[in-house]
Amino acid sequence: MATKAKMEGNKRHLDKLDRVIFYVDKGGKDKIKQCAAMAKQSANAYIVTAIRERMERDDLAEIYANTPDLVRAALQNSEK
Repeated sequence: MATKAKMEGNKRHLDKLDRVIFYVDKGGKDKIKQCAAMAKQSANAYIVTAIRERMERDDLAEIYANTPDLVRAALQNSEK
């Protein structure tokens, strides 16, 4: 079981993040997880990377550039 300090640290970290819920067709979640595994990423990192790449491709780089440093760092780490 996690210590109280660890749980408090996790809460502080989660408080800095937005939560997004979306729906996919039946079987879509498993396909995303498989593709993420092949890319050696978590499903979350895979989805965030896909969104960022789409934003860049659609020339929304200005919006991406204005994202908070914490989010940008997470995106960059997901590429490693």
